Amino acid sequence: MPIVITQDGRRWAVGNLTRIAQGYALKLFVNDVVPTPLFTASSFVEASFDGYSPLLLPAGSGAFIDLNGNATVTWPGMVFTVGPAGGSDTVYGYFVVGIGGILLWAERSPGSGTRMEFPGDVFPLVPSFSAGALA
Repeated sequence: MPIVITQDGRRWAVGNLTRIAQGYALKLFVNDVVPTPLFTASSFVEASFDGYSPLLLPAGSGAFIDLNGNATVTWPGMVFTVGPAGGSDTVYGYFVVGIGGILLWAERSPGSGTRMEFPGDVFPLVPSFSAGALA
């Protein structure tokens, strides 16, 4: 599914396209929703499996032009891992929250969600942001 940028996220992106979102929080959501531009951070139910905590985005790749002609930034691969006590979450995607708790963007994963149940279960992802998502 395509990435969805919120209205607040669009304003942020247009003003800061060349800036990397280093230090913003990347969180997993467990409610079965398809993000829309009207969503806020409170639209999501955050994961709670053992070992879960939001990850901070490290420095990104810097903007580059992708095959579709869009300015794009990617971050290194990130992995969430279930701890020893297990869990009962189904993860449907991720969302990124900036300064002041503003939802910047969200992306639903393809398929019917990923179970995060047994110790060692992982949810890997490579966060990205594309100017094409603003259209």
